[in-house]
Amino acid sequence: MRFVGALLGVVAIAGLATACADRESGDPSSEARVLPVDTEATDGAASGDEGAGRTTDVGIPPPTVPGESPTTEPTAPSQKPIAEVVLTLTELGVFEQPLDLATRPGDPALYIAEKTGRVRRVVDGQIDAEPWLDLSQRVSTRSERGLLGIEFTSDGTRFIASFTDGDGTSTVASWPAGERLDLGAEQIHLTLDQPFPNHNGGDIAFGPDGYLYVAFGDGGSGGDPLDAGQDTTTMLGGILRIELTTNGYEPAPGNPLTAPERPELHLWGLRNPWRISFDRDTGDLWIGDVGQDSLEEIDVVSPDPAVRNLGWNRYEGTRRFSGDELTEHHLPVLEYGRRTGESVTGGYVYRGQAIDGLDGAYFYADYEFGWIRALRLGPSGAVVEHVELFSDVRAIASFGEDEAGELYVISIAGPVYRIDAG
Repeated sequence: MRFVGALLGVVAIAGLATACADRESGDPSSEARVLPVDTEATDGAASGDEGAGRTTDVGIPPPTVPGESPTTEPTAPSQKPIAEVVLTLTELGVFEQPLDLATRPGDPALYIAEKTGRVRRVVDGQIDAEPWLDLSQRVSTRSERGLLGIEFTSDGTRFIASFTDGDGTSTVASWPAGERLDLGAEQIHLTLDQPFPNHNGGDIAFGPDGYLYVAFGDGGSGGDPLDAGQDTTTMLGGILRIELTTNGYEPAPGNPLTAPERPELHLWGLRNPWRISFDRDTGDLWIGDVGQDSLEEIDVVSPDPAVRNLGWNRYEGTRRFSGDELTEHHLPVLEYGRRTGESVTGGYVYRGQAIDGLDGAYFYADYEFGWIRALRLGPSGAVVEHVELFSDVRAIASFGEDEAGELYVISIAGPVYRIDAG
C-alpha cells in the first residue's frame, strides 16, 4: 500500500507543511475535468501487472438480470452537473499531521485530530492554544499508527477517540465532555492487537442507527498473510458495528454473525478501509479501500446489505488476487488503476446548503497523486457523473463534515481546508 511509505516518511511530510501552506495560500479554485463513467474506458494497471488491460478509473455497473445489458443513466434533470460547479479550497489553518475532524451538536467549534495524539479546537477561525485532548505520550505514531479517528456521541456528552497505543494496540476510548474533557473518567471500550504497523485502519463513525462503526485493516504486511479479510473469527479486515457500554461494548443487534465468529462484524473482506462515512440522507456507508498492486476502490453499502463480504484478499477490486474464488462478494461502485493513483482516501457525500449543485456528490481523493474527485450515483447505483475537481493538493489523508453538511479537506502535511463555492 503506497500510503504506508508516505506515512513512514511522515517527518519529511511534516516538514512540507509550511511550504504547502504557502503554495496553497491562494485558495486554489477547481478546474473540472470530466472522467469516464462507463466500462469502455481502460486506464489499466501498470504494464505487466496481472490487472493490465482491466477496466479501471470507471464506475462498475450494478448486477443485471442475465441477458439484459446495463444502461447508462442520465443525471437527474433537477441536478446541476458537478463539472459546472466552481469550487475553491479555503485554508482554515495548519496543524501537526492532521487526520480527522469532528463536530459536537450545538457547538460552533471544529475539533481536529492530529496523528501525533492531540485534538485541537478551532473556534471562529482561531486555533486554541491548548489542546482539547493530549494523548501524545500514549500513542504510537510508527507507520500508519497514531490518533486515527474522533467522534462525539449524538448528545455531545462523550468524546470518543480511536488510536494505537504505545504497544501498537488499536484502542477505542471515551471521556465525559463538558467545557473540558474529564480525563480521569476515561473508559476503554475496545482493544485489538495489531500484528503489523500498517493497515491499522482506525476510522470511526456513528451510523444513522446510532451505533458506532469501527474500521480495521487486514493487520498489515502485504497480500494479507494472515488471510484476515476472509476470516470472520477476527475483527481484522472488517468494519464493526457496536454499542458502547460503561464497561466496554456490545455487538449491535442485527449483526449477521454469532459465536464462534465475531458478532461485532458488520462487513468483512476489506484490505485497509481508509476513511468511512455515512450519507446523511440515504444512510449508505461509503468506504475508500486501499489496494495492493493494481486497483483502488470505492464501495457503497446500504444499511441492510444482502452481501457483506467485500472480497479481499480473493479479489482486489474486481480483479482476482489470490486463493479460491468466492461465490459472491460486494462489488465496488468505482475502481482506478496505477496510472491514475496509488492510495485512495475516502470522503463524504455532500449534503450541505452553501454550494448549489453539489447535492449527492461524493468527494474522495488520492493521497499520492494529489487530486480530488467527485462522483454521483444514479437510481440503480451506477456512477453517472465522475469529475476531477482539484489536481494538486498534497498528502490528502482525510475529509471532514460539519454539522451543516459542509465538507473539509485534510492534508497530513498540515493544512485543513473548507470546500467553498468559487
